[in-house]
Amino acid sequence: MKKFVFYTGAIMLAAGLVACGKKTPEVSAEDEIIPEVSIETSAQTTVSEEATEPEPIILEATHVGGFTISGDRLTARGGAYDQDGNTDNGAEPIDWIVIADSGDRLLLLSEKVLDKKEFNDKYTDTSWETSTLRKWLNEDFFNAAFNDEEKTIILDYTTVPGDVSAGTADVSDKVFLLSCDEAEAYIGAEEGTPGNKLCAKVTTRAINSGVWYITDEYYDIFGFKDKGFSDEMIGCGNWWLRTNGKDATRIMDVGASGIIRTTGHEAASHQDGIRPAIYIQISGGNN
Repeated sequence: MKKFVFYTGAIMLAAGLVACGKKTPEVSAEDEIIPEVSIETSAQTTVSEEATEPEPIILEATHVGGFTISGDRLTARGGAYDQDGNTDNGAEPIDWIVIADSGDRLLLLSEKVLDKKEFNDKYTDTSWETSTLRKWLNEDFFNAAFNDEEKTIILDYTTVPGDVSAGTADVSDKVFLLSCDEAEAYIGAEEGTPGNKLCAKVTTRAINSGVWYITDEYYDIFGFKDKGFSDEMIGCGNWWLRTNGKDATRIMDVGASGIIRTTGHEAASHQDGIRPAIYIQISGGNN
């Protein structure tokens, strides 16, 4: 509330003396009596309303050709493959991460290392085109993992020149492995960083088959802990790419710590697993 003070006493005294023809006497500060008159004025107050939290936007999942795609289009589920090492209870659904979104097409990579498989069954010069793993993925795995409805939306994928060793022809596949260039372009991250999607957990089936992976013990004794690498890599394993390494007998892979190893492993190595990749056709674009 505001107060207005009027100094009325001295003014009225001076006015009276002037009116009587008398000289106004000097008034000292000590003698001056100034009655205080206050007038209250109402001040307008503003009541602020409490800010309300916006309602979270829930994006509904979509279902296309037997696949379920998350509302944010970052993950998907489709197909089935034994992952717990127990074939008696049936196959488990395959979870995928979306690593490229073209609107009407999604590039999917299995979230986990599903199984162990040699890139080629012989220690000899090889390439993606001639590998036994390519044949297995497009025949045995494709037919075992996907039903007829799911197969209808899985697209043919053409390997572009440069993804495999020199002189290899373009080939077309339903199921494939990422090239080194694709892994770097779509997922590339620094080794040992949290959330690095190059690090992939291994299934029980893959562990039982012999895929090399980082245990709690290995995380310590191999120096990952001392380097300050994320402990999220515990449980992650090696997996193949499809690009040749330093020579035609070796194939590049991704180490369990999430690093692309360009020298490569021998094509018949028994330590690497598989993360299949597929393109699926979806309708409606980005809507």
